[in-house]
Amino acid sequence: MLIALAPVIADNDPLPAEILATADGASHAAGDLLMRTSSLAGAIRRGGPIDMVEEQFRLAADKARTIAEACERAATGLAAISHGGRQ
Repeated sequence: MLIALAPVIADNDPLPAEILATADGASHAAGDLLMRTSSLAGAIRRGGPIDMVEEQFRLAADKARTIAEACERAATGLAAISHGGRQ
């Protein structure tokens, strides 16, 4: 994928840098989400308080939505590049 974006990056277009930053952010957030849900599984096994587990699942769902939205923005930006225009 970086090979396909190389000509655009060489022209100092800010969109690819924004897309890369979005991808990095989504990757870190996804790692966070994985750790959060893994620790929730442990809390459930240990009989953790249901209220705490429920709230943590809600926070995990919010993070998952944020990750999905960031990925959708990046995909839209890449589609604009691949079709020769800007979004």
